[in-house]
Amino acid sequence: MNSSPPFLLLPLTVVLAVVAGLLWYTGYDVDSGFGSGSLLKVAILLGLVWVAWPAFSRPAKWLPPGIVAVVIVAIGACAVQPKLAFALVPMVGGLITFAGVVRFFRGK
Repeated sequence: MNSSPPFLLLPLTVVLAVVAGLLWYTGYDVDSGFGSGSLLKVAILLGLVWVAWPAFSRPAKWLPPGIVAVVIVAIGACAVQPKLAFALVPMVGGLITFAGVVRFFRGK
């Protein structure tokens, strides 16, 4: 199993960070602050993915594969509508607990 990050991940991160810095530095209109902030957040996220790539390449054995998708969808829903966090966090926590209990009693 190859645990090195994809080849273009780090250069893409650097390019996004440089473009965000240039947008922020020029700042000739109102939208440049929004654009530079968004690009900088994406660059930081991609940089963190690059750093944590070895952990991402081998999934946790105790975590059911479907739970990762559920958590990503819940994070996306909370990003769009933060008020949903009050309902989604307990729901996802209960789902993870239920999946862990079922996996424990089911065995191998």
